[in-house]
Amino acid sequence: MSKSVSKPEPAAPSLAGEQNAPSLEPHLWVEAYGDYLFRYANVRLRNANASEEVVQETFLNGVKYQQQYSGAGTER
Repeated sequence: MSKSVSKPEPAAPSLAGEQNAPSLEPHLWVEAYGDYLFRYANVRLRNANASEEVVQETFLNGVKYQQQYSGAGTER
């Protein structure tokens, strides 16, 4: 009997040991968090177009206010 071993989902990147600094460069945020944020927004808004807009605004504001990120929460 063979057991199938499923791969664990990759954890969201954590702060890379540097306090008050995001663990990822902004250009990697979309790849790392885009699908998760879209699904999250779409479940709540129930509108794909509105969800895309919200996620785009989220990333734009993340870049705009990146220097103010205190590291108090996760990037995700």
